[in-house]
Amino acid sequence: MMEQPWWKGDLAADVHQTLRLKVRLDRWDIWMKALKSLSMGK
Repeated sequence: MMEQPWWKGDLAADVHQTLRLKVRLDRWDIWMKALKSLSMGK
């Protein structure tokens, strides 16, 4: 197994966190748009 520089682990963790946050925000955006279109339709 190759020894990884410590900063690579931190960088990977940061990227992972950012991606998870982005996915969550994208889902939230989709939900808000769906709710808005539903309330407009009534």
